[in-house]
Amino acid sequence: MIDIIAPNPTGTIRQLTNEDFDAMYQIWEDGIAAALTNPALTGGPRRRFYRQFYRDALERQDRNFKIWGYFNSQRLVGWQSVLPCQSAPMMWHKFAELSTYVAPGNRERGIGRNLLLHAIADAKSNSELAYLLGFVSEANLHVQRLVQEVGFQRIAPLPRSQKDDVLGRLSGGEVGSRLIVYCIAL
Repeated sequence: MIDIIAPNPTGTIRQLTNEDFDAMYQIWEDGIAAALTNPALTGGPRRRFYRQFYRDALERQDRNFKIWGYFNSQRLVGWQSVLPCQSAPMMWHKFAELSTYVAPGNRERGIGRNLLLHAIADAKSNSELAYLLGFVSEANLHVQRLVQEVGFQRIAPLPRSQKDDVLGRLSGGEVGSRLIVYCIAL
């Protein structure tokens, strides 16, 4: 694991480790609880799955797939994951999905932007990745503007699914709200 530390005007970005898991997971859970109105999606067995998923993601970091944390006074206040999104072995190292989470009370202060820019710069310089993807709720106009400002191109909205009960509850969207796919080529 490469340990890159980048100073920022009000905080520090560094690659997260297993010791950061509890704070990282709490930020994720707080963000999901605010975005999803269906507790069945985050409770019980799914909660155990999500905890294990992120614990494993921390342990599997390599030169392509990393989780970055933004720290203010040594306190984790946001994180950015660059995780695999392609299961075909020949394409595994070329595509990654980015996700950004910022703790309540720290949003709209540039933390998410700094994390996103840092992850893009690291992927360009230190990985084999060729494309970074992001999925943004069509109801989340703030994040749509942000990803476009940092160089992502809007690809297309995902078609509506009759089987999905999650997407319509992201970022306060109406039932049937869709995710929009964004991509940046490195």
